[in-house]
Order: sequence, then structure tokens, then C-alpha cells
Amino acid sequence: MKKFIIILVVFVSISYGIEYSLRMRALGTNFAYLIPDYETDLYLNPNLIGEKKLKSVEYNRYLNSPLTLRWFGKRFAWGGQYWGSYDVQDKPDDYYRKDYNLAINDSWMLDLRDKLPKFLASDVWNIRNDFLYTHYYRYWSEIDFVKKWTLKYILKSNASIKLSSDATLVTRVAGGVYRDYWHYFDPTPVVYDKWIMLFSTRLGVYYRKNPGPNEFTSWYIDVGGPLSTSTIDQLPYSIFSNISLFDEFEFSFYAKTFIGQCGYGKSFPLSNNGFVCFGIHERFLVQHTEVADMVQYLRGINNGLSLPIAVEYNINRVAIRFGTCLSYRLELRKQWDDFSTISHRKTHWLQMKYSFGLSWQPSKKVAIDLYNDGYLERLTSWAICLTYKP
Repeated sequence: MKKFIIILVVFVSISYGIEYSLRMRALGTNFAYLIPDYETDLYLNPNLIGEKKLKSVEYNRYLNSPLTLRWFGKRFAWGGQYWGSYDVQDKPDDYYRKDYNLAINDSWMLDLRDKLPKFLASDVWNIRNDFLYTHYYRYWSEIDFVKKWTLKYILKSNASIKLSSDATLVTRVAGGVYRDYWHYFDPTPVVYDKWIMLFSTRLGVYYRKNPGPNEFTSWYIDVGGPLSTSTIDQLPYSIFSNISLFDEFEFSFYAKTFIGQCGYGKSFPLSNNGFVCFGIHERFLVQHTEVADMVQYLRGINNGLSLPIAVEYNINRVAIRFGTCLSYRLELRKQWDDFSTISHRKTHWLQMKYSFGLSWQPSKKVAIDLYNDGYLERLTSWAICLTYKP
């Protein structure tokens, strides 16, 4: 592996997307892109394609999308999750209800650097899909119903430029659409069909000095807007807040949101068998919007500071991993109170988290990883991944 691996941090860590390996989750996702981890690093720096080849299947009992598949080859890499659900409840004395959803979360990478003219393929081509469609339909009678559709789709890609042997500049661009459709009787027919067109970018600088297998110093800083549906859905305010009943379309840059992140990690080798890593992670978010038809200016601010610690130690063919993190979060927000006026809210959180992992390598080509999110006694808190490295 090259001495330097650079990737842009995405605050999708709480969704445990395809970009985080079980090893990284066990050590703590605040260390993502600070601790060298090829399975994690490749997703946001596709130029690393071909350095390692592997195939893996991962099962997470606690996720809506329990299966994650990865295929990393010499010139082609792919990782994805595809899932859906369908539910129908027919109770003549009560109501009829139908729900279904379809979701796609995948990343495709293709290395064409020496296969096409340079102006067509000077980099690895990378496309990342983040798609979700949900449908909800319910009625008590044929003239008393609620129908709702939700469409969310973000398409994104990235590029990297080396600034030095240990530092790289990473840019990412994303665009997509959100649609919110309601059709109901209240008691007369009402239709609400709103579209949001989104465009967002991020810019980051990453540094990693990696003189030995268990010795490294890393830092990064990146700024920009949200790049995934999960990040947008967790914003302080809905992106539809400033769309009135009389407007149907809105073009939003950054989803009216700015997110800044920075991180630092330093390891201390435990002989040749492992390391202890100390770090710091800071994330700042500010979102501007207004209440539709009220011209009431709103602003939400979230600030989170984390102090993670990770330990990895190898005993023969078994690797033991442990992560802990002390986090402080401050949220400032304007919101509606019980008297239909705007009030200010300030919330503080102080939390300690733990994670645990084991890896067994029965042969040079096969590895079995386990991960637990801090509740060893709960089977639903465990995940397993089988990896083959040819």
C-alpha cells in the first residue's frame, strides 16, 4: 500500500454505509481515513484501485440493509447494498394499508487511465448512487385516504490531486433530486407535490505520514455541503421548509447547509503486533432556512467534538480490536413552541461509546471479522464479514 491514503470524510458514519469496513467500525468511525484501512479508504479515493484485490460479504443484523457486498479488483471495484420491503394490511373493520420501499447504495469504480486518451480518462471513473423510494397508501374508506410518495436520489463522484508525497487534495461533487408528494382528503382533496433540486460539493486536504506498519500520523480538513440522502435527512430542518404551497420547484445549493470537519490521529506501536491510536475529531454544521409562507428566518447549528482512542493487537492469526470515544455535542436551534411562536433551543450531549472487534485469519487468503457496537450480550449488535483475498 502506498504511504499515503487520502479520503474525504462523510458524516454518514452513523448509518454505517458500505464505505466502512468492520475493522474500521470496531476501531471507531471517527478514525476513518486517519487509520490506514484499504477497504474504507478506497471508497473515497478510487485512485487506490488495484493496490489490493478482495471479495467480501458482510451481514449486519441491526441494519435495514443487512447484506453488504464488495468486489475490489485490479481495474474494477464495486461495493453495494440493495434492499426493499413490501407490506400489506387489509382490515375491513379498521383500514387498508400498503407500504413498500426500494433502496440502492452502491459505488462503481473503473480504471481507464491508460485505455483511453488522457483527456477522456485521466483518472479513475467513479460513480456513487444513493437512492431511496418509499410509497405509503392507507384509507378507511374509498373516499377517505392518504397517499404519499417520497423520492430521494443523490448521484456523486470525486477526484484527487497529489499535493506532495504525503498530502492530497480531494474534491467531490453531488447532485440530485428530492420529491415529496401527498394526496389526501381533509375533508376535501388536497395535493402537495414539491420538488427540490440539489447541488453540493466538498473540498478536503488530507495528510498521512506512514513510516512503519503500525506507525502513522494523519490529519485532514474538509468543508462543503451534504453529499448523501442520510446526511440531508439528519439536517436540523427539512429541505422543504422554505417551499410554500404555491411553489413547486426549488434549486438549492449545498441544501442551504455548510459542514466543516477536521481530524487528527497519532499511533504508538505495540512492538510489531499492533498499535494504540489517539485522535481528535471536530464537526461543525450550520443550516439556514425559513418557514414557508411566514418569511421567518431560521438557523440551526450543530457542533460535535470527539476524542477517540483505538487499540489493535495481533496474537498469531487473531486480531483484537477495541475503540472508545468521548463525545460532546452542542445544538442551537430555532423552533416552534406550543404557542406557535419561534423559540430558541439549546441542547447539550455528553456520551461515551465503545466498540469491539475480532478478526481470525485461518489462511493467508481468508479472513473472518466480527464487530460489536458496545453491547456484547445482544446478538442484534453483532456483525460478521467473510473476506477472500486472492
